[in-house]
Amino acid sequence: VAPASIAVVAHRVAHGGAAFSGPAVVDEATISKIERLAGLAPFENPANLTGIRAARETFADAAHVAVFDTAFHATMPPSSYRYAVPTALYEEHRVRKYGFNGPLFEDVADKVAAAYESLASSESTMVIAHLGAEDAAMTCLKGGRSIDTTTGLTPTEGLVGGTRAGDVDGSLAAFLERELGLSGGDVDATLTQKSGLLGASNGLSARMHDVKEAALRGDADADLARALYVERIRKYLGAYLVKLDGKLD
Repeated sequence: VAPASIAVVAHRVAHGGAAFSGPAVVDEATISKIERLAGLAPFENPANLTGIRAARETFADAAHVAVFDTAFHATMPPSSYRYAVPTALYEEHRVRKYGFNGPLFEDVADKVAAAYESLASSESTMVIAHLGAEDAAMTCLKGGRSIDTTTGLTPTEGLVGGTRAGDVDGSLAAFLERELGLSGGDVDATLTQKSGLLGASNGLSARMHDVKEAALRGDADADLARALYVERIRKYLGAYLVKLDGKLD
C-alpha cells in the first residue's frame, strides 16, 4: 500500500486518563498528554507513542486519530470510579478508576445487539467478559453505557490476568518494600509481570490453556491458579448482577 493512498490512521492508546473521553486527532498537544499519562500505563503508553511517531513519519499526509482504551468507561458514575482515599488525591492527582479494553467492549456490545433485532446497543444492559489468552477484564453496561468495570487506575486492578495479580490488599506494596526490600519498580514488576496465572501456578504459564491442561494432569499449583481465576470472575459477576438489579437483556 502506497503511503500517499492512506487517508486516516487510527491508533489504539491504552490510557487517556481524564483528558480523553473519546477519540482525539493526534497533534503535538495530544502526544504531550499521552506522554504525561505514561505513569498510569508505563508499558503500554510509551509503546503506543512509538507506533504513533513512526506512523506519522511514514504516513505524513494522513490524518492520525488516537482511540483510547479508557474512553468507553468515561460514563461511569463517581460511585464506581472514585476510590475511598483522600479527596486531594483525586482532585490534584486524578487518582481514580479509569477502566481499559474500551474498544473491545464496545465492539462486543455492538455485535451482540446486531445479533438480536429487538436489542439496540445504545439501550443494552449486559455484563461483558473479556477472557483472553493472557489477560482478563469485565464490564457492566446499563442503557448501553459502561457503569462499572474491573480494571482501575491501571490495568492491574480487577480479575486475575496472565501475569497481573488483579485485586490485592492495598498494603501489599508497603509489605513487600518493608519486609523484602523491594523498590517501587520491583513491586510493580512483581504485580504486573510475575503474578496472575504465572505466579499462582508457580511459574508454569501465563496462559489459561497451559494451566488448565496441567490442572487436569493433577498439578496442584495449576489447579489453584485456575480456581483463583474463576473465583474472581464469579465475584465480579455477582456484584454486577446486583448492580443491574438482576436484569440482563
